[in-house]
Amino acid sequence: MEMRAESGQVWATKDDPQWTLLEGTGERTYKKHINFKKSFGKPPNVVLGITFTDFINDSNHRIMVKPKNITVDEFTIEIRTWSTTHIYGAGVDWLAYDCWRIEVIVGSSENSH
Repeated sequence: MEMRAESGQVWATKDDPQWTLLEGTGERTYKKHINFKKSFGKPPNVVLGITFTDFINDSNHRIMVKPKNITVDEFTIEIRTWSTTHIYGAGVDWLAYDCWRIEVIVGSSENSH
């Protein structure tokens, strides 16, 4: 089976009527539905990266992004904040990929003298 990948960007701001991260307090969530251009053979792995944030500078900056409800045809990006944080907007890059096996090695680099 060959590997297939698809990627994209989402920029969401206070101008979107669904954006609730600028108002109120407590937990608030914005969701953006993504349709793949072509179906995957099985639900793909989805990786998200925050590429842009615009916070009001009156409290701690709290943001979490997660892929949700991943199927062969679609998924949802969830952008969440909580407490007293207020966010004008956020950008998220995404990568969906499907392969039989992937190996990820995570480590750290230390200076040795």
